[in-house]
Amino acid sequence: MPHIVYFEIKRWLLQIGAKGKRRVFEEMLHDTITIQSMDEPVWDMAATLYVETRKEGKPMGDADLLIAAYCLVNDYTLVTNNTRHFERVDGLKLVNWKT
Repeated sequence: MPHIVYFEIKRWLLQIGAKGKRRVFEEMLHDTITIQSMDEPVWDMAATLYVETRKEGKPMGDADLLIAAYCLVNDYTLVTNNTRHFERVDGLKLVNWKT
């Protein structure tokens, strides 16, 4: 998982005060999840997506742009419940974990 996803999950868990879920998340981080840095191709792709989504009149937030770029560059499938924000990104493979 890239750092930006870690940040989004951690801030959400802190915001809602989910101590139990936070503990499970932190255990997963130590046992099964590797935090990965985003290299220059990811940042370049995010910049391209930034311009493209604005030209289309459907801008995305920076975190979503970085997550989409990370998945595109690495040919990963994005697993999220927030597919609406990502459906406009051409070539991005999406799975909604709630359906």
